[in-house]
Amino acid sequence: MSKHVHWNPRAFGEDARRQCERILERTAQEMLSHMIELMRESKSGRAPGANQTTYGMTGKQRKGKARIQGFGSRRSAPGEAPAIQTSGLKDSLGVDSPSPLHRRIGSILGKSARTRGSGPGNPNEYAVHLEFGAPRGNLKARPFIRPTFKWGLPRFRDRMKRGRV
Repeated sequence: MSKHVHWNPRAFGEDARRQCERILERTAQEMLSHMIELMRESKSGRAPGANQTTYGMTGKQRKGKARIQGFGSRRSAPGEAPAIQTSGLKDSLGVDSPSPLHRRIGSILGKSARTRGSGPGNPNEYAVHLEFGAPRGNLKARPFIRPTFKWGLPRFRDRMKRGRV
């Protein structure tokens, strides 16, 4: 999932276009950094492994469970940005530039060999489920893209009004 920021300066000259590109790129990079910071903030969800028992499991099963759930930080609660646990989602985030005055910010499909393809392991699909929730999977929304745009668009508009980065 990603959001788009696009501006069409047909009425302006080449210098204005280049300045708009700089403003757009700088703002997009700051928004990406802000998105990751939201994910790094401390969370109020339950601790890994809480409410889960390993009673009746073999030693090998317990070890595997500890490895999967022993991320060492709290999970995000519904309404908070997702916590970074395996960095798969964070690694899929980026800024894409399909054209000079167009930036795509968010989970960018095909950013690396690990993120290509579709299906349940696809970070784009995962990002959509985290952003809006997945009723079938009993996953409540943990928005991180919409709050980033709420934070970044006023900065973009202000820079465009001032005409400088």
